[in-house]
Amino acid sequence: MLPIPGIVYNEGVFGRLEVSMSAQTFSDRTEFVQKLEAAWAELESCLAALSESQMTEFHDDQGWSVKDHITHLAAWEESMAMLFQGKPRHQTLGIELPKFSGENIDKINAAIRERWKPLSIGTAIQEFRSIHTRLLRSVKGLSEADLNQPVGLFFPQTPPGEERRVFELLQANTTDHYLEHLPWINKLVKTE
Repeated sequence: MLPIPGIVYNEGVFGRLEVSMSAQTFSDRTEFVQKLEAAWAELESCLAALSESQMTEFHDDQGWSVKDHITHLAAWEESMAMLFQGKPRHQTLGIELPKFSGENIDKINAAIRERWKPLSIGTAIQEFRSIHTRLLRSVKGLSEADLNQPVGLFFPQTPPGEERRVFELLQANTTDHYLEHLPWINKLVKTE
């Protein structure tokens, strides 16, 4: 994995790679978009090097394949893209609001995995790319002031209690999320 300038990589709990850019305020939308595009390029490069069988037949200890990681990332990124269309994230994820607000994240992720399971790997990648393109178009239309607004002010359909700023929520569901999953994807295909 190539380091991306401005991103801090830490060995987290349970050996998971944790990524942090969230402590900073983005006064430059271009910088935010560049980091998003760099992380996306790294993810695309990783996926391009894998065969269909590597993406579908190898599974980790939790039973996840590379395809499951792809659809997981796609689902969470789609939940962000839908915010720009005025739709609540939980609806896009196919999760009822009470579960989305109070459910364990692992249970939410399991429900998302089941929902996306029927897709072929080709369809999953194509859908992820389409979602990413839509979200990137929306992000490029934001001003620096928009990026630094509290999520609840910018997206009124956000559940109460969301305290992050727009860029932090976007970053958590794109750049940081890709960089969180890339080591797991790499480990999965290298251990088989």
